[in-house]
Order: sequence, then structure tokens, then C-alpha cells
Amino acid sequence: MKVGYIADDLTGSNATAVLLKKLGLQTATVMNGATIPQTLHFDVIGMDLDCRYMHEDIVEKRVREAITELQYWGTELIANRIDSTMRGRIGFITDLLLDAAGKNGIAVISPAFPDSGRKVIGGYLLLHDELLENTSLNRDPMNPVNQSYVPNIVQSQSKNLVAHIGLHEIRLGEENVKKIFQEKIENGCKIIIVDAITNEDIQIVARGMATMNYNCFPVDPGPLTFEFIRAKYFNHNPKINYIFSIGSVSDLTKKQLAYVLEKEQNCEYIYLDPIKLLNPSKAQSIIENAINKAIKQFARKNIFIISTTHPSEANVDLREIAQEQNVSQELIAKKLTTAIANVTTQLILLDPSSVGGVICCGGDVTASLCNFVSADAIKLIEEVESLIAYGELVNGKLDRLPIITKGGLIGNKTTLHQCLRYLQSINTKGIIANES
Repeated sequence: MKVGYIADDLTGSNATAVLLKKLGLQTATVMNGATIPQTLHFDVIGMDLDCRYMHEDIVEKRVREAITELQYWGTELIANRIDSTMRGRIGFITDLLLDAAGKNGIAVISPAFPDSGRKVIGGYLLLHDELLENTSLNRDPMNPVNQSYVPNIVQSQSKNLVAHIGLHEIRLGEENVKKIFQEKIENGCKIIIVDAITNEDIQIVARGMATMNYNCFPVDPGPLTFEFIRAKYFNHNPKINYIFSIGSVSDLTKKQLAYVLEKEQNCEYIYLDPIKLLNPSKAQSIIENAINKAIKQFARKNIFIISTTHPSEANVDLREIAQEQNVSQELIAKKLTTAIANVTTQLILLDPSSVGGVICCGGDVTASLCNFVSADAIKLIEEVESLIAYGELVNGKLDRLPIITKGGLIGNKTTLHQCLRYLQSINTKGIIANES
């Protein structure tokens, strides 16, 4: 696989290169009109044209030279890395790329970058929930931005017909996106602008693009290019299982789990009734029933949530149970997290090679899992988000198992789902469809 993109400034090109490196790709930015190094292996080449404020004649010359260089290198795709606030000659450069893409070329523009506060709603680009013209960009000395409606910005710079697809259409799923794309294309549109306010919106658009019978290419500040490459070039057939081991009972955790259930169809919620778990005569049967339930779903589902917190009922008062049994609340909590660790471990051991990682929510359940599988340590690799760690178990029954750990009060409602996306991204590295 070889993928190229052009960028009108160096920092933008580098930002996209770093983003694509998360897919396990070897990336580089070529500067100053230099040729692509042939002695080193790269999967992705970004061509920095340094042309954001240049005259159209200079822009056209640099773009055409970059296209020629990328085609000589053997690229399968040329994307357009744009400024996330729509500065520069975006429509003009996109037209040049459409010319190079041939009669089946379709440009999909998504200025949205949710992780950086850029959203597109109704065609309007918002920067931290403000219209562009209401921000300091309106006073940019080189290229002041005085409007936020993306279709107008692009159409004023392009000779091609521009269309817009709203958020309500995107939220209906990738098949609907493909249908709307087809309608716009049949009406003569070559440039399609899409709304997006979350990374999930961008993923839907990318998956729709990837299976179209057209030469679609992304025009964006990075996220759409990332998702499009992942959807088009990576093999998603191998079944990889992910397990949430949830010890936290916080309201935030329940909201995070509800969000995962909303977004993921192949998800099985394995509820361990805490009252029955704390009854010595029922505990073992509850654990066995949970494992049997997981086994029955193991071939059909690939995301499993194991928790003593019911998704739709109030939490059990552990203090009351501790008083009834005349033991400490800490001992009660320890029994519950040990049960969660037990079920988690036995589920993983059904097919360890198919498990892409476990996400532990709550410090007690993380410690219980490590103790249950006799892990000596957690090798910390990097931070997923603030106060959320990614690493691998060291030694024990599940040596080198990928693990993400977070506290029950950390993040917002999407955080657990983002942890899942992080593991999925890690597991796509190196699984390139036409090279596997």
C-alpha cells in the first residue's frame, strides 16, 4: 500500500503524518519540492507545498509537480490535507486533484476535527462552538475568515458543483451515506461536504466512501484521511475480542457503559448479580452461568462487558450487605472484584489469541485481575488520555495481554468507547488488506 497527500503547510503535513503513524504506517513529509526518497520504505508520503498564501499560478505549478511525483512513486491515493479553519485555496487545489483523479474522481470534504474542537453542523464550521467569523480568525492578517458556511467557501473557489450532506443523514449509517453520495454524484456533484461533530460521524463517512465504486479521496485536516485509509486498506475480517472488566459503580461509569452499548451492536453485557455473588451457596453458580452465557455468545459477539453494575437498575448498597454479614465493606468489594476477575480470565482463556485487550475500570478490579492471573507487573506503554494508561501484563496466565486502566470517575460519557477505539487502532497495525 502506498498513500500520498498534499498539504499547503508543513505543520499540517506533519500532524497528519503523525496521526497516520498510529495505524502502524511508515510516514514522511517531503519538503521544498524535493523528490521522494527511494532508498527508504514509506507507506505514506505527505508533500508540503508551502502554498497557503501563494498566487494561483504558483499553487497550480506546485500541486501538479507534487501529483506527478506521487504518481511516479506509485501512490494509490492522493488526499488533500487542509487547514481545519478553511484557510487557503481549498477549492482550487481540490479541483486540480479531481482533474488528476479522472472522471470517477469524487472529493469528500470534512473540515471537522472533533478532538481539536472543530465541528461542522448544517454546513457551518464551528471552532470551539463559535462561528469562524466570531473568532480571532476574522482578524488573520494574511487570510481573514469572514464566513463559516463551508459549501459557500468551497464553491467560491471551485469550478465543480458542490453538495452538502447533513448530520441527520450521516447518523443513519454508512449505507445511507452511500445512497446520498450516489444521488449527489448523479446530479453532477464532484465535491461533497459532510457534517461531523464526533469521531464516530467521521468513521461512518469513511466507511461509506471506502466501498463506493468511485475514486473517492478525502479533503480534511487528518481525521477523515485516517479513517478512510483504515476502512479501505486494512483487513477487518479477523475477529478480535475486547473485554470490559468493570469494577466501578459510579454514575459516570454507567453513562460510559450506556454509550458503548449504544454505539456497538456486537456487544454482550454479562451482569453478575452482587447480592447472589455474596451468597456463598449461590456465588459459584452465578459465575458458571456468566461464563456459559459468554461461551454461547463468543462466536457471534466480540465485545463483552463484565460488571456487577446493572445497566438499568440502581446500584446495590454494599454498606447494608456488609452490616448484615458483619464484615467490612472493603471485604465485600474485594469479593465482587475477584468474581469479575474470575469471569474475565476464564473468558479470555477460551481463546487468548483472539483477545485484543481488556479495559479495566476501577483500581480494585485491575488489582484483582492482576492477582487472579498471577501477573507480576503492568508494563506501561503510553497514556491513552489524561489519567488513562495503556500497557501489557507481565508474566502469569495472561502474559503480554494488552490492558487499559482507568478510574471510575475519569473522563466523559464517551471515554470507555474511546478506550475501545484505541485498542482497535492498536490491533489494526500491520493488518493491511492487500499484504496480509
